[in-house]
Amino acid sequence: MATDPDYQQRVQMVANSIVAERRIAEQRTRLAYGSGFNDTAGNKRSRAWVDYGFPNTLSFWDYINLYQRNSLAHAIVHRITEKSWEDEPWVVEGSEAENTDTETRWERDVRQLFKRLNLWQKFQDADRRRQVGMYSGLILQVADDRQWHEELEAGELVGVIPAWQGQLRPTQWDTNPESVTYGRPTMWQYQEAEVETAEYPPPGRSVTIHHSRVVIVGDYREGVPLLEAAYNDFVSLEKVLGALGESYWKNAARQLNVEYNADTDPRQLAEAAGVALEDLHEALNGMFADLNQGLDAGMVSFGGKATPLVANVPQPQEPYTVLAQNICSSAMIPMKIAVGNQTGERASTEDQHDFNRRCQSRRTGELMTDVRRLIDRLMEYGIIDAVPEYHVMWTDLTESGMADKLQNAKAMAEVVRQLIGTGFTGFTEDEIRATVGMEPLDAGDLPGEGFED
Repeated sequence: MATDPDYQQRVQMVANSIVAERRIAEQRTRLAYGSGFNDTAGNKRSRAWVDYGFPNTLSFWDYINLYQRNSLAHAIVHRITEKSWEDEPWVVEGSEAENTDTETRWERDVRQLFKRLNLWQKFQDADRRRQVGMYSGLILQVADDRQWHEELEAGELVGVIPAWQGQLRPTQWDTNPESVTYGRPTMWQYQEAEVETAEYPPPGRSVTIHHSRVVIVGDYREGVPLLEAAYNDFVSLEKVLGALGESYWKNAARQLNVEYNADTDPRQLAEAAGVALEDLHEALNGMFADLNQGLDAGMVSFGGKATPLVANVPQPQEPYTVLAQNICSSAMIPMKIAVGNQTGERASTEDQHDFNRRCQSRRTGELMTDVRRLIDRLMEYGIIDAVPEYHVMWTDLTESGMADKLQNAKAMAEVVRQLIGTGFTGFTEDEIRATVGMEPLDAGDLPGEGFED
């Protein structure tokens, strides 16, 4: 029996179950004592995060709430997304070297399809949602005479729906170890109403979707939300700004302290106020309430001395700056880029170049992978014709602007002028033209014999 494969498999399953139960028990113990995977790195105070008010575990709903209600979080997500999609990519048939002005039929069909359905804008929207969560999704609406829970077939692509992580969840998985898609989702559940960003949203769709109709943007297993690393700093920043606003409000509320001397008779106060002695306290509170609510209201102290209760409010600039710097560094975005010109200072040239490099890296890395995942799916199911090779092209965000290019061309021309008579050529005319993005001159473009002035 010890050599029976079924017996060995059952033993392995039992062992795996025991290990899983132990891990779950350890996690519950950690949560019960205020510790866990994301808990403080120190060993001395295991409940430090509980004292600081930091959540021990985070979910998609924490991130989207932060994105929607925190100005800095909202700005960081939009700055990175909008810079990464500052212009739209284009797709060329063949290798990158075959990017020419002559458009092939396949390139024209892809361009027209993406333009007609506004697919690049939909992709940008999905990219923004992916940065808030671990992933987002693009749901393909294809006129193939089949239900959403059935596998996709060739047909006309009529629409694309960007979906948040909170709207799109895997519900069934490929459990066949022999399958090439083993471990991947086979069905997704789309609950449109789970995330409502409109004030008056229409009735949300609730459907089960076959995996062939869903293109994931990001990584549904190990995707890392953009705001995760800085979440604790966002909590601290909210405390700083919230406490500041509360302090200003309390000072503006004009809470008063009325001090009477030892000779003051409460019965005389009640008589002056025109109320019974037992109603004196309520009468004074009413007077103070009228004072706080009216701009031109006054008070009679009946011989007492009234002084406002005012607290000294510290300037929040220093703690705000420290926390904002931590948040921006976690997102790899210069702080002056994130907050714009609100501080009265423009981002330095080096900050701008660093941010451009960061977004260009997104283009050639994760975004390129996601776009190819969409195009491969469209080719796989005959939505567009399949080609042996294609390449996603994008302009280079790290390339110098025209003013810098002209300055470089001027410097190159100056080098050429100073080398006249030395026997060195320096730079050619075509090299200088290439610096500003111009094509070399053809022979027909050059002035010939008889050219006058």
